[in-house]
Amino acid sequence: YDTAGFRAQARYEAGLVKSCQRKYGEKLPYLRHFTSRNTARDMDLLRAVLGERKTSYFGVSYGTYLGAVYAKMFPG
Repeated sequence: YDTAGFRAQARYEAGLVKSCQRKYGEKLPYLRHFTSRNTARDMDLLRAVLGERKTSYFGVSYGTYLGAVYAKMFPG
């Protein structure tokens, strides 16, 4: 993904979140914390807790996108 594609995807996902919040917001107040960026942060935290310098990853479908988000946030 390039930056424009990344931003377009983020807008699309924000719309999905708003739809889910309207439908489930009262039942799932923590829903707003389930984001691709937060998941990437969790992945990096797990890498660090395991004492690994690098991580290996294989993603399919959303997992491919999540891997791209992770790589963009943690390029090192």
